Amino acid sequence: MRSRRLLRPQFTLACLALSLALLPMINATPAEATPTPAGPGVAAFEGRVIRLRDGWGAATACFVSGRRTECFRTRALMQARERELGLGTTAAGAATAAPAAAGPRVQCSSGLTLFQDIYGGGRALHFWDRGDWQNLGNWGFNDQLSSYIIGACFTWMADDDNGGGAIFPPQYTGAGFVSVYVGDGWNDRISSIFIT
Repeated sequence: MRSRRLLRPQFTLACLALSLALLPMINATPAEATPTPAGPGVAAFEGRVIRLRDGWGAATACFVSGRRTECFRTRALMQARERELGLGTTAAGAATAAPAAAGPRVQCSSGLTLFQDIYGGGRALHFWDRGDWQNLGNWGFNDQLSSYIIGACFTWMADDDNGGGAIFPPQYTGAGFVSVYVGDGWNDRISSIFIT
């Protein structure tokens, strides 16, 4: 019985020392643990940074807005995060003029969603920004587009980087257009997009 009394304070001190050693790790916030993603195709995903051109891993849905790219395991989680950030709340009109020079980065009131498979299946990549050609290879999505939903802003699509090569027929890229399949001639061919 006497040995139990001696062990109890030692055990308590050992637990206290261990708790104090672990305290900084327990109190670390995700922002402290994860570097801020920077650059095209560099995304935050579950507390770490991934390069989408190197693979999406377990991510199935990503959004791109300004300098922020975030990825999620499900589209529902992505959409909840977009609502939390207030994406899509700015006023923007649809335009149909061809892009001349890259203008200021402005958000469309509802973004462009690209899907890897027909009927909105597979991975989803959601763009909000207007005024710049976006090369899909940066996001690990080059030549993978099979279906899409266009938001409130007219969109251009091209089969080469930076709007080069053939242009996807503009009659199918107006505001609000939904394509469940881009067609045999364009399936897995789009390399860049531009939201006006």
